[in-house]
Amino acid sequence: MRTDRGNTTRDPRKNLLRIYQAALDRVEGRRAVREQWSPSPDDSSWAAIAIGKAAGSMMEGAMDRLGERLASGLVITKPGHEPLGLASRIEVMIGGHPMPNAKSLAAGERLVEYLAAVPPGMPLLALISGGASALAERLQPGLTLEDLARANQWLLGSGLAIGEINRVRKALSAIKDGGLWQWIGERPVTALLLSDVRGDDPRDIGSGLLFADPRPLPSGLPVWLETLVRACATERAPSTSRFGGLPQYCRHSSHSPPPRRQRGRPESRGGDAVPGPGSWPSMARTTEYLNSVGFATPLAHPRRAFAEEGNSSPPPSPPHRTHFHWRIIACLDDAKAAAARKGAKLGYHVHRHDAFVEGCTALAGGEIAAYLKSAPRGLHLWGGEPTVRLPENPGRGGRAQHLALAAAMELAGSGNICLLAAGTDGTDGPGEDAGALVDGATLNRALSDPFAARQALERADSGSLLAEAGDLIETGPSGTNVMDLFIGIVT
Repeated sequence: MRTDRGNTTRDPRKNLLRIYQAALDRVEGRRAVREQWSPSPDDSSWAAIAIGKAAGSMMEGAMDRLGERLASGLVITKPGHEPLGLASRIEVMIGGHPMPNAKSLAAGERLVEYLAAVPPGMPLLALISGGASALAERLQPGLTLEDLARANQWLLGSGLAIGEINRVRKALSAIKDGGLWQWIGERPVTALLLSDVRGDDPRDIGSGLLFADPRPLPSGLPVWLETLVRACATERAPSTSRFGGLPQYCRHSSHSPPPRRQRGRPESRGGDAVPGPGSWPSMARTTEYLNSVGFATPLAHPRRAFAEEGNSSPPPSPPHRTHFHWRIIACLDDAKAAAARKGAKLGYHVHRHDAFVEGCTALAGGEIAAYLKSAPRGLHLWGGEPTVRLPENPGRGGRAQHLALAAAMELAGSGNICLLAAGTDGTDGPGEDAGALVDGATLNRALSDPFAARQALERADSGSLLAEAGDLIETGPSGTNVMDLFIGIVT
């Protein structure tokens, strides 16, 4: 097959879109299920549940594998992500996202009803992807939808990492934090997960529907939310195990934690050495802006925009079940690897950065752009999930667009760099855009100046300015969700 080697400077923006699409294709839910799972060769019938943004595509993969052996199924996904062409025996429900709503509670009720109706002994296939935390819910006794909405509204605008957010969500839920086991009963269970969390910890994917989490809650919660959580803990206290007396640990995990890297020494694969998180170039303009709008310390506990990749603790063993198997079938590393392969085919020297992009989006965007201005030529890849502290009335756009606009400010006037920042799920924030593709002329195309761009960042309205520049990316539902990609080309 002919590559485009020699044409890499002709249209780097189009090449970035090709590379991004190759990454999405690799981690698409239907493909991941079909390639990563083989059911037992007997003629037993299966039931299946699929919950999350990628639920529809994952259920399609299950149908590819099981055919008529799939006796029934339940898909719970977000609006606009409904699968087409599923068999009539597969039920589809729509939950609320990113904020849980009454449809989320209805989906949670239907989930436990479905599980209770599955014939005893029939094996269950659980397909879980990011977004499940909001899409299906059954609350702890005494809580109301208003309590849940208020908690989620604060959490989503808090700047907390997704793992910290999910630990609070679990405390309010009867089905999260391993709670779903009480409706599953004694049956063989196989869980296939698309990871949208750092470290691929199953406790954090969909708030751990099948995995209990003993980790403490994040600090710095408002008093009203701490009170709500403590009330739920008190409600649980008489029954210390929500798993019907099941032992806590299982040796049947088919997923092992990635090897730990030596702290302070991030690696680069397929290219030149990458500086550690503390050695990124100085950014006078970006830092001055961040200080001016209060973004320099995004959280109560300041964190670097770039962190060493790796788990703070290894994934847990799941609750002990004789016939319980689970596997991460696609993750951020898979998407980055596919992007690297496509970039190499297009003729780029690939620099795959292991630093995980997190923390303040504006700070991260500025750091990436400043690094690219002095970086070697070629393709530069990062992944992660930065956070945004939202104002009271946020505008258009999500964290990827916010990061892209901050990067465009730093890149203004440069003619040899472009950067794509996008979610892998096809949606970034409340709109239909997946992210943005910016370069040194973005502000000029938007007929904007640095002051207007700063105002857009402060209002969390990056999408409006990027739309004026023609720099937004729209993919539609991608059938996957493995966090965000940040892909730069230096020519």
